[in-house]
Amino acid sequence: MTPSERWSSRAWDWWAANFLLVEFVAAALVGVSFRLWVAYFGGGSAISDDLYQNWSTFFSTLASLFGALFGFVVTANAIIVALVSDKVMKLFREGKRVHQLWDSFLQTNATLGIGASLSVIGLVFSRSDSVRLPLTCILFFIGVLASVRLVRILWLLDSLPRLRDRLSSKAEAETGGS
Repeated sequence: MTPSERWSSRAWDWWAANFLLVEFVAAALVGVSFRLWVAYFGGGSAISDDLYQNWSTFFSTLASLFGALFGFVVTANAIIVALVSDKVMKLFREGKRVHQLWDSFLQTNATLGIGASLSVIGLVFSRSDSVRLPLTCILFFIGVLASVRLVRILWLLDSLPRLRDRLSSKAEAETGGS
């Protein structure tokens, strides 16, 4: 194995073990950049001008969006539970990374639930100038994080049927096709 292949392999192993943290840090950097734009580069007045008299609509739309996506992830989780309980998926259940699947769903549900809750809080306090922009910045961060986590969930949903087929083939090969 060449040094570049070893490095690539180590980088992939590190990513596979730490992807939730990396996604969180990346979303936090985007969120901090947005907050800096709002605070120091005229973003606050641009947002306030665009959402003037529409803050309640903005927060109610976000609450609906986060809530609907939360329902989608809960449904996807139920599908995964049904698939993983399948006898063919025994090898997957016994794998060293199965906890990452559940962590991905848990983190995504938590992110969407927090986003929905904060959007409702924003709806309640949408008349207060001191709450709107800071809450918008927090919701922007949560929206970026939720987007990244939703892409991960969609990738997992897309990958599981192929994984099941591979595990089924492997199980048939081990048992001699019986």
